[in-house]
This record gives sequence, C-alpha cells and structure tokens, in this order.
Amino acid sequence: MPTREHAFEVEYDWAGSDARRSGTVLHRVLEEIGRLGIEQLSDIQQHHFTERIPTLLMASGVRSGDVTRIANDLQLALEKTLDSDVGQWLLSNQHAMAACELPLSGVLDGEIVHAVIDRTFVDAHGVRWIIDYKTGYHAGADLQAFLYSERSRYEAQLERYRRLFAQLEDRSIRMALFFPRHQQLVMVEAPPASDALV
Repeated sequence: MPTREHAFEVEYDWAGSDARRSGTVLHRVLEEIGRLGIEQLSDIQQHHFTERIPTLLMASGVRSGDVTRIANDLQLALEKTLDSDVGQWLLSNQHAMAACELPLSGVLDGEIVHAVIDRTFVDAHGVRWIIDYKTGYHAGADLQAFLYSERSRYEAQLERYRRLFAQLEDRSIRMALFFPRHQQLVMVEAPPASDALV
C-alpha cells in the first residue's frame, strides 16, 4: 500500500475568521519573543512587540473597526504572559535545543505526517517539552471544565507530535497546552507508561 501524506494544521478555539487571524498574530509574536529569548527582551522591545499587534491584525485582514478591541485583548494576554512565571519559563533562552514553529515530519501508521510545533525545548533534567499554544478564551464560570475539554480535544494531536519526536531521540517527553489568555499550562499525558516523567 502506498504511503499517504497528511499535514496537521494549527486549529483555533474561537469561531470565525477574526479568531483565526487573532490566533495567528499571537502565535507570531510569541514565536518572535521565543526566538529572541525572554531574558534578552528589554522594556523597549516589549513595548515594540505590544505596539505591533494592531498593525499585524490589520495586515491579517481584521476590519479596522474591530482592530482596537481585539488588539487590546491580545496585548493584555501578551503582557500577562511575559510577566508570569510560566510565560517566562516557556520563552526562556536558557533551555537546550529550543525552537519555535519547528517543522517536523515523519511516518506514522503508514502516513507521511507534517507538523509544526509551536514551542519545544529540552529542560535541565533532559526532558523534551512539546508546547502547543491555544489562543481560545472561556468567559464562563467553569474554567477548569473548559480546560479539561480542550485537553481532551487536542491530546491526539499532541500524541502525534510526541511520536514524531520519539522517532528522532531517546528521552522522556512531556506535552502541554498553553493558554496565553488564561495563563494556564495544561499537561497532556502520553498513553505509554514508559514515557512518563519519573
């Protein structure tokens, strides 16, 4: 049987084109900061990234009447991320083998798979981390139920990412979803017990 090819694209949690565009913009800014490393980010550079958000939204096709509202929301999410412990850890340049928007390919179950990893690195304990940014927002009362639902929704996607990395290196792997608009890092456990972090 011939090998089939499949690509896994970034999925966004909000409905509508503005949601996709907003997600793309926030991914792009986090990518640039991750490549720079948060330790290298000066106040002037942080201001620059924050002020670029409206321009990036307009360039992506967001209507002019909606730019200010969406930009304010994304700017707040970015500022909270940069000020939080989890954001500083994720975007640190002190990790080994760190990469943002890393393209990765391999064969899984007879299919050629292409993926793009939002953020990955190896921590001080030699553990590979796979982080997938999710830019959705939950305004309701039960945030934990929303986060649990999102974890269930994306765990198969992250498991594919884990399997791709497992073909390339022999090390423990941990996976997580990061929600910049909630400042939540949600762990996604790998099914095989052998991959659990001790």
